Amino acid sequence: MSRAFYTYRWTVSFSRPVRGHSFLLRCTPAHNHFQHVESSSRAVFYNPQGERSTLFLAEDCFGNIVYSGLINQDHDYFEVRTEGEVELAPEYLIPDMYPNHVFLYETDLTQAGEAVLRLLDEAALDDRASEGEKALVLCEAAHRAVSYTPGETGTGTSAEEALRTGRGVCQDFAHILISLLRKKSISARYVTGFIEGEGATHAWVEYHDGAAWRALDPTHNRSVRSSYVKLSHGRDFADCSIERGIFTGAAGQTMEVSVKVKIS
Repeated sequence: MSRAFYTYRWTVSFSRPVRGHSFLLRCTPAHNHFQHVESSSRAVFYNPQGERSTLFLAEDCFGNIVYSGLINQDHDYFEVRTEGEVELAPEYLIPDMYPNHVFLYETDLTQAGEAVLRLLDEAALDDRASEGEKALVLCEAAHRAVSYTPGETGTGTSAEEALRTGRGVCQDFAHILISLLRKKSISARYVTGFIEGEGATHAWVEYHDGAAWRALDPTHNRSVRSSYVKLSHGRDFADCSIERGIFTGAAGQTMEVSVKVKIS
């Protein structure tokens, strides 16, 4: 067993005050076969002096931990802080004999078009191979198809669009791999979380091998092991955004994200 100590901070500065700000957060790890949450805390501040918003705990349709809140006061600052300690098993494996069929269906972000189908054909999979063997081949195909290039794509970029440009970041690698897996009738889901080191959040893919969920990181072309902390999973990025909100007022936004994960 290993332990991950994580801190996450996400701040937004508005160009002018806003109000009626409702938000939803997926920033807290959940217990599963791979990870056991020893401690976790989170807080939302809506001014630099540290005034906090009340948070309400819930669970979404995929079983992810969700916190929601509402800020009615005028504010031009919004900050999410969370930290915790997670015990990680040596092997990333989440038993599940009956996966939800929704993870076999295409979405707008993972729909297979000409670029995905061409990449799938080039992978030349052996139909006699196991789901795990196929997943490894497709992970390498996704990794090689796109050059890691921050700023070229956004969270609404589809797998097809990323393949056509040949550039993207972790969510693009994940969407491409998910699209490839689903075309081979392998259940696949998008995962958001943290990875050892300092930087931003990360995305990877869980695939179902017939008895359990296992995970691959197509950005780095490797199996996911005990240096990752899972926050949420879903059909694609749209199901897993760490923060989603809506407010009243016309204002520009400046965002900063900081993630630190230490494994011991």
